[in-house]
Amino acid sequence: MKHDSIWKNKDFLLLWAGNSLSKLTFVVFTFLLPIIIYEQTKSPFAMSLMRIIQVLPNVLLGLVIGILIDRSEKKVIMQTSVVIQILCVLLISAIINSDFSLWMLYLLSFILFSVSYLYGNAYYTVLPRIVSKDKLINSNSLINFVGTIIRISGPNFAGFVILMIGSQYSLFITALGLFILFTVIYFCKIPKNTIKDPNELNIIQEIKEGISFLFKKKSLWYFTIVMCIMNVANALVGSILVFHSLDYLGVSITQLGIVLASSGIGAIFGPLTISYIKKVIGKLGIILLLAIFISLLGNVILFLSNNWLLVCVGMFIIGYSLSLISIFYHTLRQSETPEELLGRVTGTSSMIMKTLIPLSFFVGGMLGEMIQTNYIFMISSLLLFIIILYTFYKKIYSIN
Repeated sequence: MKHDSIWKNKDFLLLWAGNSLSKLTFVVFTFLLPIIIYEQTKSPFAMSLMRIIQVLPNVLLGLVIGILIDRSEKKVIMQTSVVIQILCVLLISAIINSDFSLWMLYLLSFILFSVSYLYGNAYYTVLPRIVSKDKLINSNSLINFVGTIIRISGPNFAGFVILMIGSQYSLFITALGLFILFTVIYFCKIPKNTIKDPNELNIIQEIKEGISFLFKKKSLWYFTIVMCIMNVANALVGSILVFHSLDYLGVSITQLGIVLASSGIGAIFGPLTISYIKKVIGKLGIILLLAIFISLLGNVILFLSNNWLLVCVGMFIIGYSLSLISIFYHTLRQSETPEELLGRVTGTSSMIMKTLIPLSFFVGGMLGEMIQTNYIFMISSLLLFIIILYTFYKKIYSIN
């Protein structure tokens, strides 16, 4: 049942609280995993391979997961994915406390990140079923806000858990958080969908149907292109930010920690100001254009920075702009896509947006070997300027 206020919507609040708790406890797993690999291998390649495995489900399984979500009951999909996550976490906990082959850890982690991605997509497709259309921005803002808080404070929480109970038992905290999430989903009243007969369309036809809608829905397609290029620009920044700070600016470890936290702190202010911005400006397209301008300003500051404080300012501004863009993109996709296509459109758009991220990390690292690192921030700025020209050319600023 949908309510006038998200704070009176018991199903949304239950799901949001359970999801938030699960995200916090999942940080224990993502924090501990590279430490386990390092202790086992002492290999940077082995650690980077795990990072690739984390991204692969987005690239390889986006379309298939979209079809699965559209064909199935969302509640069943969410519960099943959480159960599989629990089993994977428990199995990983068992093998790391004994002699294990690294490929087993990679395989279980790939399955875990795949079903986590499945759950995440299903979670966002459920929101329009339990939240009224005019409250989607508020709900996405709240999800984004808490997610940012968890991203900033999560490593400290994970470190405390590992310190208190030891690494061999820490993953049980992750499993406990997932179990609570499963219980919450069980008690949530998620409206059932009219499931299409699987024999009506084959998989290829269903994939084409989702892709076709994304291409034909110009506002959504243009927005997806913008997000794709922005991800490339931000991946370039992320690929050399630590090296630039340590090598070019000579920051201390403490100062580096503040630099890395600045983006997350900026992202917190996005959800806090988004209602006011929407009220004053109104159109999503103009807000998007404003957010890109803000991100461009942040990148220019990074290019011109000659001390770590300016880098903090630049990262704060970039984090703020990205949180605005993310909230509005999720809202636009949820409100403009028919429910029966939302899984496929979410999977397809997510795949398009994130396909170039691994390549961008690689290119950024290579460029960092060949040119002065602050010039990479200028390249990122030029990409954002191209996006601004694209928004004017496609009249994205007119999107309501």
